[in-house]
Amino acid sequence: MSFSCSCFPPRNRSHRTAPMPERPKECIITWHRITERPMRRVICGGIQDAPGRENDLKLIKLARFAVAEYKKKTVLRSTPFFFASSWMLKFERLVKVRHQLVSGMLYFFTVKVKEGCTKKLYEATVWEQSWTNFKQLSSFRPVATETTTTA
Repeated sequence: MSFSCSCFPPRNRSHRTAPMPERPKECIITWHRITERPMRRVICGGIQDAPGRENDLKLIKLARFAVAEYKKKTVLRSTPFFFASSWMLKFERLVKVRHQLVSGMLYFFTVKVKEGCTKKLYEATVWEQSWTNFKQLSSFRPVATETTTTA
């Protein structure tokens, strides 16, 4: 079997003809040793979606940590604290999870938060190193909502 792409080495086995898969930019395609078929390997360091991990208890705990750290930082910065609206933030649920492999794991959360009587979406970034028991809130900002106008 021969491919025109230079990333595929030529193979002599004519009985294994597999269609050439599309090559996304974030993947490297290599050959599996046993099956001799192309397989995808994700490049380390890329941000990846983690569907279905919204109900993972470890990640929910990290998202709660992000909300608590944000409340702690903003209340300490504002004087007097009753003017800060962030002290009313309450974690509702984890909406979306993405992660990136760094020295540890960098999690990108989309969190639904109850602020007073309204519910808002925030994006939080938490850096965790589980072997050193280290976690740090890198950013916490509201999601930009698009307003649609009807004529």
